[in-house]
Amino acid sequence: AGSLSAIEAIASGFDRLVSEFSFPSTLDFTPPSSRNASRASNSAASDDEGDSSSISKLAYTPNNAPLRVFENAASKMLNLLDAVDSFGDAELRKARKAVVERVEGKLEEIER
Repeated sequence: AGSLSAIEAIASGFDRLVSEFSFPSTLDFTPPSSRNASRASNSAASDDEGDSSSISKLAYTPNNAPLRVFENAASKMLNLLDAVDSFGDAELRKARKAVVERVEGKLEEIER
């Protein structure tokens, strides 16, 4: 029951995070030649394993702060889910996997 409660609490926290998140109206990107940022833009080229120096990166600016905060919180939730022990229970694994997929799906969605 403890593991299921933990999964449900994380799922509830994620729902709250999503409902309170407002995608920034403007995003700032570094110039393609800059190596100061660490995240790929939502460009289709980011899926390509080719020359990453030609891809603009999401800058660390106030405009991007809400997105960075969301990504950080969602990543922490994934870490919390990873720490929930299923004790070999298939239903717990299934519940945890469902929440992980929701979080990862939302992260992928906002990267586009």
